[in-house]
Amino acid sequence: MGSEMCIRDRFLLGNERSGIAGVGKSKKKIEKIIAAAQQERGIGEGKLWDDPEFRGKVSAVSSKLSALENTNLRMLAAEAAGKTVGPEASILKINGTEIEQSLNELFMEALGNFAAPYEPEGLNIDANLDPVEPEYGRGVMTEHLLRRAATIYGGTNEVQRDIIAKHVLGL
Repeated sequence: MGSEMCIRDRFLLGNERSGIAGVGKSKKKIEKIIAAAQQERGIGEGKLWDDPEFRGKVSAVSSKLSALENTNLRMLAAEAAGKTVGPEASILKINGTEIEQSLNELFMEALGNFAAPYEPEGLNIDANLDPVEPEYGRGVMTEHLLRRAATIYGGTNEVQRDIIAKHVLGL
């Protein structure tokens, strides 16, 4: 029973880690970031999307996301061929959570001051006020703070790196 339990636990952890990658969600977030960056920022400020440095950051994260998607697809193909998810799932977990955090930071940069509006009246559920931030920016700060925990659950990224070093690289 002990080895059967260990196999089941590894299977569950492998699938949890591969699910944390969140490729589809991150692809949609990139679209939202670009849309937010293409909005006028303020009087005379222009659009953040016109800044080549910002576009470069989005491009760099997009490239990492494409690599993550390919790794995820390779792992799914291996599972479909009857292979079990091994410690390679740790790669998905590490990269997926780090990409998501980078995207959240870019989204907040694109939103500028609207990333964390101060609305004490909005804390009153009976208040009938329009939100300050644009609709596409609602919840971005909350999501950013919540998703920071993703580097901890499913095994911290540092633990995942140790798993990769031992079981994948043989160190």
